[in-house]
Amino acid sequence: LTLHLETDQWGDETSWEVKHVGGGKQLQGNGYSGETVYNKEYCLQPSPGGECEFTIKDSYGDGICCGQYGDGSYEVKLNDEQVASGGQFGFSETTKFPCVGSNTEAPVASPIESPISSPTESPVASPSGFVRISRFEVKQKIRDNGKLKTKLKFAVKTAEGERATGSVIKVQIDFGDIMVEVDECTVREIGRCTVRLPAYHPDDYGAVLVSVNDISSTHGAYDPNLNKEVDECPLFSSQCVKYPIN
Repeated sequence: LTLHLETDQWGDETSWEVKHVGGGKQLQGNGYSGETVYNKEYCLQPSPGGECEFTIKDSYGDGICCGQYGDGSYEVKLNDEQVASGGQFGFSETTKFPCVGSNTEAPVASPIESPISSPTESPVASPSGFVRISRFEVKQKIRDNGKLKTKLKFAVKTAEGERATGSVIKVQIDFGDIMVEVDECTVREIGRCTVRLPAYHPDDYGAVLVSVNDISSTHGAYDPNLNKEVDECPLFSSQCVKYPIN
């Protein structure tokens, strides 16, 4: 079985698995980077019932294509014959396909595996080291009741441009003059972390503002003046401390 997968900007939300229909899981994958092309080959054992199913999932529920977060896609082939493909779905999409054996000895399934990200070494902190927010995005979905489901996504890098794994971002969210939420997230090996806001109705607050109070990191001190710029202003710096999200 071969898999061609092109992720959208948030590849860490994507996972997949292959199961025998009526049986157990045979193959799976997750832990992908954003906007990356993967071509993988796996050994799939024939199903006793003659049928398998491929399921691809997106943890946020917006698939991997097609919108402001990229144009991802996937294609699955068994013995060079396409059995599943797509990219536009919600939380998941499942395709069944025949996977019967032949008169020859059935291949032995390889162990379930997840693609292993390239190892990222954590640079040793030095007096001149610093960390900065290299990327910030807001993803929002409107529920049927009109409330917004919001994710704040951060990417943090070191002075050398490496992923600042293990750094802790301390975030403050001001819901108008009514409520203040304080949260934090830890940067994972992919160099990113996510803060999920409680669902809220936009009409309940005059404005919702995001600010970053600090980043604790062994890679160096946080320098907001080096953050990604929006309208020529470094995000969350003294010049533009708060970022409006609606």
